[in-house]
Amino acid sequence: VGHAHIDLSWLWTRSETILDIVPRTFWNAVRLAEKHGIKFSQSSAQLYKWVEEYYPDLFEKIEKLVAR
Repeated sequence: VGHAHIDLSWLWTRSETILDIVPRTFWNAVRLAEKHGIKFSQSSAQLYKWVEEYYPDLFEKIEKLVAR
């Protein structure tokens, strides 16, 4: 199981987290899940909330992958 621990207040700002770290991490996980069937987890519910709010297309893909 792949895992990401994105510390929300460590090396980058909130804006960097939302605009760069979160989409890059989650899109990479989605691509790997679609291509190779990997499982993925991460340690903060807030990140899913930001994906839902800022990247609804990505959130929809995550929902579909979770459902399968």
